[in-house]
Amino acid sequence: AAGLEKREPYVRYRVAKVIQPFDEKLLTHLADFWPELNTLPGIVEDGTRWFVPFDWGNSSIFYREDMVDIKEESWGLIYNDERYKGRVAMYDSAEPACQIAASIIGLKDIWVLDDDELKQVEPVLKKQKALVRFYWSDQGQAEQGIASKEIVAAYGWNDGFRRLKKQGLPVKFMNPKEGMRTWVCGLVMHKDAPHPDLA
Repeated sequence: AAGLEKREPYVRYRVAKVIQPFDEKLLTHLADFWPELNTLPGIVEDGTRWFVPFDWGNSSIFYREDMVDIKEESWGLIYNDERYKGRVAMYDSAEPACQIAASIIGLKDIWVLDDDELKQVEPVLKKQKALVRFYWSDQGQAEQGIASKEIVAAYGWNDGFRRLKKQGLPVKFMNPKEGMRTWVCGLVMHKDAPHPDLA
């Protein structure tokens, strides 16, 4: 797990000794998971499972094709495109905001930013702040904004895009030149969980 403790929360929790491992014999559906999710770095160390993935997807920008003129698919649409000032939304989370800003300016390791790199991304984040209409804490806010035409583009997950598409809205899920983000959610177990057999 060397190096992973800075970027993967489940590794940080293990290193901090605030979680306990799972007994794989009790995880009857583990074999049904995609192997790629079961073998992510750091979730199993020396045969001990510390994390159980249950959900994964992509993060990108969903935008209204009828209201946005795309010159090039890029995260820049919601970070520095003045044409849509006050008409874009961003997820209210510092981690992805900083990582995407780092990718826009071409930093190599966007997952672990040192103090100097954070200073480099600061102007990008300030520029974005001046452009966004709102930062959402619930993706439904972004979806409603897109549906009502309050905004034309937003950071979002593929499930939000799917719901918008099912409504018949002219939306697209971008494949930015800087890369789409992929995430995995899962479960860890507190070190003092009283019934690990039930967990």
